[in-house]
Order: sequence, then structure tokens, then C-alpha cells
Amino acid sequence: MNSRPVKFRAEIQGFRALCIAQVLLFHAWHVGSPIGVDVFIMISAYLLTGSLVRQAERGQVQPFWQRWVHIFKRLLPPLLVTIVGTLIAAILFLPRTRWLEVLQQSWASLFYFQNWYLQHQAVDYFAANSALQSPLMHLWSMSMQGQIFLLFPLLIWIIARVAKPAGIDVRKLSLVVFSLLALVSLYWLLTKFVAGSSAMYYFDTRSRIWEFSIGSIVAILEPRIRVSGSASTLLGWAGVGVVVVFGLVSIGTYPGPAALAPMLGAAFMLLFVRTTTSRSSVAHVLSWRPLVFLGDNSYALYLVHWPIFVLTLSALEIDTMPILMGLGLSAVSVLVAVALTRLVDDPVRLSPRINVSAWRKLGVVGASVAVGSIVFAGVGSWMNRELSVDTFSVEEGGAGFEDGVEPYLGALVLENENGEADINTLRDGIEPIPAIADMGQEWAAYPYECEGVFANYPDFGNVANHANSCRQMFAEDGGGPRVVFWGNSHMEQYLPAFEMLAQEENWHAAALLMGGCGVATEETADQTCVDWYEASARWITEDVRPNAVVFVVTDSVAGDVDAVTPGAVSFVERLNDAGVAAIGVRDNPRFDDNPLECAASGGDVSRCGAPRAQVYSKRLPLIFEMQETLDFRFVDVSPVLCPGDWCPALMGDMYVYMDDNHLTSTFSQTLQLAMSREFESSGALDLLARAGRP
Repeated sequence: MNSRPVKFRAEIQGFRALCIAQVLLFHAWHVGSPIGVDVFIMISAYLLTGSLVRQAERGQVQPFWQRWVHIFKRLLPPLLVTIVGTLIAAILFLPRTRWLEVLQQSWASLFYFQNWYLQHQAVDYFAANSALQSPLMHLWSMSMQGQIFLLFPLLIWIIARVAKPAGIDVRKLSLVVFSLLALVSLYWLLTKFVAGSSAMYYFDTRSRIWEFSIGSIVAILEPRIRVSGSASTLLGWAGVGVVVVFGLVSIGTYPGPAALAPMLGAAFMLLFVRTTTSRSSVAHVLSWRPLVFLGDNSYALYLVHWPIFVLTLSALEIDTMPILMGLGLSAVSVLVAVALTRLVDDPVRLSPRINVSAWRKLGVVGASVAVGSIVFAGVGSWMNRELSVDTFSVEEGGAGFEDGVEPYLGALVLENENGEADINTLRDGIEPIPAIADMGQEWAAYPYECEGVFANYPDFGNVANHANSCRQMFAEDGGGPRVVFWGNSHMEQYLPAFEMLAQEENWHAAALLMGGCGVATEETADQTCVDWYEASARWITEDVRPNAVVFVVTDSVAGDVDAVTPGAVSFVERLNDAGVAAIGVRDNPRFDDNPLECAASGGDVSRCGAPRAQVYSKRLPLIFEMQETLDFRFVDVSPVLCPGDWCPALMGDMYVYMDDNHLTSTFSQTLQLAMSREFESSGALDLLARAGRP
């Protein structure tokens, strides 16, 4: 936010310019530590709290809702223009597979919950390939700031209401409240930091409230702190210097305790840097007119630069940004930001007609939300029509039968004499399924909650990017062999392929899954996965004691051939010791590029996918040893996933993958015949029949 305090401080705007420059450097080339946004957060809280506390001291306790509409009257119009412009550009330049995601993030950004949306999606903010990231991802910080702008005015309003009747100094009570808030938030961050990766809490508001609170504490303490001119100059240079060093050098993990140093540096800058001090003060550097100009446009620049970066990289199909391109796009971003400030931000900020009353400000807020909602709803309706598939006309015998192959066979197309001609081929008149609009529904799941013998499973709930679940295939135990499908999302994607087997063999089957986890060791997994692995293995061997456990026994790695999962042998031995047989399924490929995006882009579909030799090992000797020495069988459907020497993205008029490493549930259903044959030919069915529960 760029609103100038009553006494304009040019040095703060210059400081903002340094921060936005650091953001540009980090987003373009990952230069330094990502502290520019953190310092912005602190400055915004400093300005907001200072204004509110001063008003409260004068007895001018403004209703919190009026402060809300004053803030969001400023923030929403430029934000709305940015989101709408980005959404339109995404439709023009991004693959169709990414449209719905950008639309969903448009809603999340407009209503200031983008950070929580990204947290739920487990998005990697530090991913090296910016072209694959969302052009609206950067708005997580605006959402977090919006949430704080709702909380802090309410807090100070309550403080003022409590302090006056009790005869307590507003500033002192505010200091206590914001200090406690900072300590609680910092304690929460440190516990999460010790427990796991920053990806687990990067977008979590609670991990950064302390940064906002420090800005508020600085604003509260500022009138009470006095130092000499020479000390002020020294502390000012030290504070700004620390922020600059962190902005240029990668130091620590964010958010994390390393952020304390640049936050304290920013606090020193706000407390001690003044243009009224010595000319040797850093204030005179920060007050340089070009820096102040950049600071005046910093809010708009933050909004527009990331969409410009991401959309350009995606349109040019490049992963990283060359130096000259980065400089050019940064210059373009500045020009667009200046236009956004002059044409949208300034007119709303300076308009006497709007600012005459809180109700008119509320009208601007309401109009922004209404316009955004109408636009997004309209675009969403259009997208659903554009990305849906009408299979009715095809199934009625319209198009696609000229070569004698029925439409929508998926893997079953290989059963036909002419089937191989329908691999990585778009046939005239046939839109592949599942529809792009339905990809979010392509995760498989069994219909019933685990109960009976499958009750009391280890329930870890949702932990960051891990999601625990246990579902059983049938409502009741039919008396047949008990089978547990165990592992992560790569086991989940195969679930539909087992349904024919389960019905024919009368299995009582359940799927115990934990996203991102599987066979885990301290060296290969985070602590959540290690804990889940131990708990689930204990549940299987001591409580359920099924006939067999089916799990994905190999690991596919993008850019390399697959290999046996580390720790798989000890896992099978543990199962066998409890009288439980093990059946290992070969993993599907992981790709460097998203095969779905490639196949849905309208280009040459035959190039979508990868050579079999690039993703699958020719030999897996450890698998042979496990089958010789353990109650273990290996099931390999890779000849179906990669018929011949190519692993296609499209087979039998079906998209094989929903992303770069997961099968669609629709396609997985067509693997049932192949999976049944593999279970029989590999000896897995015989092993399962022999295995008994002790």
C-alpha cells in the first residue's frame, strides 16, 4: 500500500524501492533471500498501526469498519485490474490445462485467501521453473496483508475501547498486545521450522504475523525512543545495510528465524533514519527522487511484474530468464505499474467525491467485488463449456469409426487389431477424455470408510502436503482374502485398475494412503512420512494381518530411469515375518514436461510423452532377488503404459496423465484387464491364495 502518512517520509518510499527491486531480482533470477516482501509487510503494519494509535491517543477512535473500507478502497481497484488482465492473458498464452487453476486463484486473490489456497495446494514458491507457476501466485502476500488489515484495526479499536474506561495508556496497552502477538507467532513459526520444511507453512499467515507485529511495535515505540544524531546515523546505515546484504545473498530459510536479522534491520531504518538528521545519514540516499518515484509505484509494480514474467516465459516456452530479457521485462513492468498507478490508483486515492464519506468508499469496495465476481463467473461459465467434452454424438456413431476402432477405449485399444494406430493420435471429431474441466475429479477413491477389520487405522489427517485416508472397496467383508493397497498417490492412481480382480477373487480390500509418503527412512523422507510409515506398518502387521499388501515398489524420477524404492526389501521382510505376502507394482513414468499440457495444446501430439528407455530401466535385478527369497511378486503394467518404445500421453482417445506423473482415474479403469493378466502371469494370485492370516 502506498498511502503517504500525514508527514510524508521520502526515505520510506526509497526504502520500499529497494525492497521492490529485491523482489524483482529474486523473482527473475532467485538472487538473494526472499526478504523484500517481508519488509513490505513490516512497513505496511508500521504505517497502519502508527496512524491508528495516534488517532486513539487523540480520542478519535474511528469505527474499525470505516478503516477497513478506507484501506480496501485503495487496494481493490488496482488488484482487480491486475487479476482481470492476468486472467485474459492466461487464456491467450497459457495451455488450456492451466486455465481453471488461474480462475480459481483469481477468486482466491480477489477475496484475500490466496495464501491459504496455495498452502492447501502445497505449491512450491521456490520452484526453479517459473514458467510452470501461476501468474497470480505472488498475490499470496497481498492476501496475507489483507487479512492483517482486517485484524489490526479491529484489535486497536478494542484496545482503545478497553484502555479509556480503565485509565490505561493506549500506547502501552497496544505495546503489550502486539508484543504478545509477535511472541506467539514467532513461537509457532519456530516449532514448525524445527518440525519440517518451510513448504509446510510458507503461505501460512500465522508464520508471518510476528513480522507485521514488529512493524506495529516500532510504530508504538517510535515517539519514546531518542538517540543522538551520530548514533541515529550509524544505526540507520546498519539497518539498511543488513537488509541490502540479505537482499543480495541467500541466507537461511524463509519464513524462518533467519528473517529476524532483516526485520530488525528494517526496524532500525524506520526508527532512526530521517531526512532531518545529518547529511551523512542513509536517509539522503533513500530520498533520491528516482527511488522515491519507484517507491510511489511499488504497490502496482508488485502486482504486475510477476504475471508479466510468468506469462512471457510460458509463451516463449523457456524455463529461466536470460539477463537481458529480465531487465527488459522489469522495465516493461515499471511502465505498466506507472500506468496502473496513474489511471487507477491515484484517481481513487485522490478523488474528493469518493473520499467524502465512508459509505462512498464502501461503494468502491462493493463495486470492485461485484465486478470481479461477475467477470469471474462469466469466464468460469465460458471455460466450463470450452473445456468440457460432448461424448454423446461420438458414442451415437458420429465420428471416429472410420478406422474400425471404437472411441474412448483407453488402454483397451491395445486389445484391438488396429489399436496401436490410436496411440498419441487425435482423431477427427473426437475430443479426448477426461475433459480438462473435469481433471480435478480424476483422483481415485474407494466408496466406504474403513471399518471392521480395517478400523483403527493410523489417522494423521492432513499435514501440509500429506493427506491421510483409509477407504475400503466394499461395504462388508465377503469372506475372501484381505488385501491392503498401501502407499501414496501413485498407489491411489492404480486403485481403479484393481476393481475387476477384487470382484472376481472376492477380495476384502482397503486402501490406506498418505500423500507423498510410502516406504520411508530418515534419509529419504520427512518426519511425518517416517512416523506414518512406522504406524501404518505396525497396523498392518499387528492389527489387520491381511493376506497381502499391494504397494508401488519402484520409484520413477523425472529425467532418469526407475529403480527399486530404498527400504523396499526391509518392508517386505517385515510383512513376511507377520505372515503377510507382498505384491509390488511398478511405478508409472514421471516426465520432465507435463504430457497433458502437451497433448491438450493443439500441437503435434505424437511428440507428447517420452521414450520408454528414458523412464524405465531395462533390468531390475533386486526385484528378481526379492522374488527368489521372499514372499513377493512383481506386477509390471509398463508394457501397456509404454507400448513399444514410447510412453504416450494419449491412448484410445483418453488422456493417460492428469499432470506430469499421475494417471487419470478414467484411464486407470481401462487397465483392469491388463492388471488381472499381470497378477495371474506373475504368480501374484497364487501367492495371495497361499498366504494366510496367522
